[in-house]
Amino acid sequence: MATYYSPGFRNVEAESPAEAARIFANRQARRDFGRRGYCRTLRLDCWTENHRSHTFEAFIGYDVDRNSCSGHNVWIYVDRVGEMEAV
Repeated sequence: MATYYSPGFRNVEAESPAEAARIFANRQARRDFGRRGYCRTLRLDCWTENHRSHTFEAFIGYDVDRNSCSGHNVWIYVDRVGEMEAV
């Protein structure tokens, strides 16, 4: 497990940058939409060559009814904290 940072959030421990980004996106969804908010989709947009920083696009929102949702896209920036082991 590694520790990941995203501006405006407390650090999290996660298995991958994608897992960390989903955690951060869910936190943002709850800020924006309350307890019903969640991350619907997550897409890796770009990353650095050393794999320490990643940018994800997430659609966050809430379910309006069984067949529809409401929300918006957000960008999630994830940085790995600390030393990386050799790849």
